[in-house]
Amino acid sequence: MIYTYPLSREKTSPIDGKLILLADDDVDFLVVMEQKLKSLGAYVVSATTTKAAIAVLGQVNPHLIVTDISFDGKNSGYGFLAFLYRSPKHSGIPSLVLSSSDDYRSENKALTLGALAVVKKPLGMPKILDEIMGFF
Repeated sequence: MIYTYPLSREKTSPIDGKLILLADDDVDFLVVMEQKLKSLGAYVVSATTTKAAIAVLGQVNPHLIVTDISFDGKNSGYGFLAFLYRSPKHSGIPSLVLSSSDDYRSENKALTLGALAVVKKPLGMPKILDEIMGFF
């Protein structure tokens, strides 16, 4: 588990002071996303496996979860969403799903498992950040 603090404490954005869990096995993506979120005042916790993401939830209560569908093995993001959906403690945490699939069934499955939004990963950082800001 990597727990990082924001770079600035001045309230400059809707995510200032919010704790966000990032779950993705793409370390380069995590580093870039962490830096951007921290620059906007967020606290960030990262996990590169489903097991690590679940362990993080045993220690912190994030305001938002951003998870990839295809991390830690094929489509294990669905298993993570199912865990969140079944957990009384975690089912109320909003989740944003990142997916590289254009299949509407993949998006529908994520939404059925409790995700509030699905963003196509190839759309890039600005779209992902817009979706994150929209939660607050």
